Amino acid sequence: MHTSHTPLIGLISGVGPLAGADVYHKMLAYAATAYDAREDNEYPDILLLNHGISGVDNTAQLSEHFMNELVSMTSRLQSAGATIIGIACNTAHIYYDNLPQKTGSATIHLLDAVAAELDSSTDRALLLSSSTTKKLALYDRYLQIHAVEYQILPAGLQSIIDTVIQHVMAYQLPDSGHLLDTVLSYALTKGYTTIIAGCTELPLAFAQAKLSERFTVVDPNAILAHHLVDAYYQSCAAMETTG
Repeated sequence: MHTSHTPLIGLISGVGPLAGADVYHKMLAYAATAYDAREDNEYPDILLLNHGISGVDNTAQLSEHFMNELVSMTSRLQSAGATIIGIACNTAHIYYDNLPQKTGSATIHLLDAVAAELDSSTDRALLLSSSTTKKLALYDRYLQIHAVEYQILPAGLQSIIDTVIQHVMAYQLPDSGHLLDTVLSYALTKGYTTIIAGCTELPLAFAQAKLSERFTVVDPNAILAHHLVDAYYQSCAAMETTG
């Protein structure tokens, strides 16, 4: 058990599991490249809570069960001493304001963090997300705050993205990459240069399709990983200064 003063990253996974694993992997990679972590004890202390929950479907119906489970997972991480928490799921942030608050612990808002990576100079951006995130317009507020100009995928192509997400959740990664071909052809034809992954499963499919060779990819998993690791090492530095 961590003391209340010891930095500890808490990561909520399970929605879906591979997305959480991807964030975990990217936290380790970022710790090595940005903070020169080499030995075991130079990497961040991380507690990953993988608990699969359902409750938000493609009809965009909100679920009290989903919210309660998310609140419970946050509380479990806080009780375990997590000082900074991330949720490896975009759609779950519909319940962000319902999450418990605890002194000494903060939860990163992933959608705001992603939008903050962009600005009004971002050119020809296409937002890809699940049907639920799209119907709830979860990203709209945050992209507008940062004056990001973007477009969403036409309705006729949305089912492809939902299928890609399902393939990633089923660990069918090569298939998820191949399924993107039609969407990528559309993006190239329309002249989009930036692809925003509005779902934490999509970066795994993007890697299979080698999207970064053709587009600027905005990866929420990498952004969340960087925020969590930065907060961890900043807390460690602050402890050394005050200690």
